[in-house]
Amino acid sequence: MRETMEELGLKREDIFVITKIYPGSEMAKLEQFIQACLNRGMWI
Repeated sequence: MRETMEELGLKREDIFVITKIYPGSEMAKLEQFIQACLNRGMWI
């Protein structure tokens, strides 16, 4: 992502990470869930 930002001339404040976290099992292992979302992410 950092390389893409540099290529496109984007700043950190130009980037938003959005996902949905549902109550229940996802909340028990929140860090793992967030990392899995980032790993599956759709980048520019």
